[in-house]
Amino acid sequence: MQKKNDFIERIHREVAIGSYISRFVKLTKHGRYYKGLCPFHNEKTPSFTVSPDKGVYHCFGCHKSGDIIQFVREFENVEFLPALEILSKFSGIPLQSKSQIESGQSEEKTKLYLLNKKVSEYYFNNLRSSGGKEAYEYLKSRGIEESIFDQFQLGYSFLGFDNLKRDILKSEEEIRLGSKLGLLKERPNQKGSYYDFFRDRVMFPIIDISGEVAGFGGRIIRQAEEAKYVNSPASLVYDKGKILYNLNNASSSIRKSRKVVLVEGYLDVLGLVSKGIENTVASLGTSVTESQVRHLKNYADVLILMMDGDLAGRKAAYRSSLICLKEGLELRVSVLDEKIDPFDFSRQKNPTEIQNKIDSAISASDFLIGETIGKARSNSTPDEKKYAVGQLFELVKVLEKKTDREAYLEEGARRLGLSMSSVLSDFSTTVGENFQVSKTDNRTTVSVPKKRTSSNSAIICEKKIVSMLILHNELLSESRELNEIEFLDEDCSILWDYIYTQFINNEEVSPRSVLSSELPEFVKNSIAPFLIEKEEVPDFENYRSILNELIHRQKIFFIDDEIRKLDEARKMSQIDEMQYLSDLSFYKTEKEKHLDYIRKLSLSTA
Repeated sequence: MQKKNDFIERIHREVAIGSYISRFVKLTKHGRYYKGLCPFHNEKTPSFTVSPDKGVYHCFGCHKSGDIIQFVREFENVEFLPALEILSKFSGIPLQSKSQIESGQSEEKTKLYLLNKKVSEYYFNNLRSSGGKEAYEYLKSRGIEESIFDQFQLGYSFLGFDNLKRDILKSEEEIRLGSKLGLLKERPNQKGSYYDFFRDRVMFPIIDISGEVAGFGGRIIRQAEEAKYVNSPASLVYDKGKILYNLNNASSSIRKSRKVVLVEGYLDVLGLVSKGIENTVASLGTSVTESQVRHLKNYADVLILMMDGDLAGRKAAYRSSLICLKEGLELRVSVLDEKIDPFDFSRQKNPTEIQNKIDSAISASDFLIGETIGKARSNSTPDEKKYAVGQLFELVKVLEKKTDREAYLEEGARRLGLSMSSVLSDFSTTVGENFQVSKTDNRTTVSVPKKRTSSNSAIICEKKIVSMLILHNELLSESRELNEIEFLDEDCSILWDYIYTQFINNEEVSPRSVLSSELPEFVKNSIAPFLIEKEEVPDFENYRSILNELIHRQKIFFIDDEIRKLDEARKMSQIDEMQYLSDLSFYKTEKEKHLDYIRKLSLSTA
């Protein structure tokens, strides 16, 4: 009998997705792909595409996509385990029964939890030893009290590659379990040779709601080129898309108040808890997941989001707001000043000031509309209003509930001093939706929004970058400039966070893993067409050359967007002429550098 993960690997390896789907859909070969009429919606022209090489499908009509398991779930309308049972019967690959799986997993989980606890105690003692003095002083320098060290069981992983095997992982079984937990990584081309994954880092045990150590996060304590934070990879005991840091401690406080404060990282939690904000948890990523929101709904009626005050933090708050809207959890957003994160805020303010900041958080609709239309108001210029309305339409298109779409359009129209009827009319024309205004109460009903049918050049460029990295993730280690990209498209920003985190944790990055992940559906749907249609190029050097050109083109798009915002600020008298000319000169110079790079690259490849 196969264990579940082994079974899934065999299904992906041995069952051709095209052969399976062709039992239900008449597929016609088109080059490297197969096409047919979509089984999930009515259509006359085939838009359903299957990629045997990548093991995925995508419909360009209804935008459903995924791997073979997702197809079974969608087509048969069943949950995950019944889908595996269907594939087992079809393929003849044996699958353990649910009771067998649970029994085997239970025994393995117990072993994994025990090892994590053992390693957590090891890290805990390291921090308090002479070898952990530098890490200990680092935490003290950040204003973290010793009582917090103990409350959160903070530790330290020594510098070096063989500390765990030398000090505590003595048996072959412990090494096997350590590898499964991601504590040990196998050396490339050296089967059976392992090294420590966490090295020279402050360690944060990630404790699940039952009080067991599920995984770890590690933060560097000195300047280095490697990632500032790394987390344990997904394992049988650590589902990073579902677990929330500190929920084990905060659950009683959250249940009592029916409110939860959500931040991004470990130090944010430590800082707020040390000031008495005990109902604080962290998503351990730049954006909360749908599973995390569903889990929090069991404890809280209101989620207060407190993210970093920089651009990345506001983007994360924007994405999280949309997910909470979808899941029906009331959200409020506490907006921090630029360059301030929740940890910094907790160091600068007393408990009363922090609580007042949390209590004054604005509603999700105020935040989303404010971020979308910016400073445009009823007295803004026609051009400013036109741009704001366009941005508002982009926001409203992704909202799922009719009442939300109507309310957001109405509030946006009010802020801009525009009539609701004109805004609705333009939205209908732009998006292709049908609006009907009731003669009795003048309320508007909106049909389900259609997917955007075209993208501007900047978004296409960014989608090409992301799709290339998913298809050829060896490129992730080839270009330092990737870390400097500020994506204009929200979907690309979410995808970049996901694939980079997967990559640094040595986890799979592929079309199949992305499309079957717990990323929001609208994000997966946005990248699927680019993964399906991606053209092959001859060799790695050409891939790298294409990627570098795309990166420089994206930076040109970003600069153009900055110049546009600069022009808007000038029109609204938000910047003096000297500053405007200085900034404009800087942007033009930077843009010319990127154009010059592209010209030279074109000549070298001609």
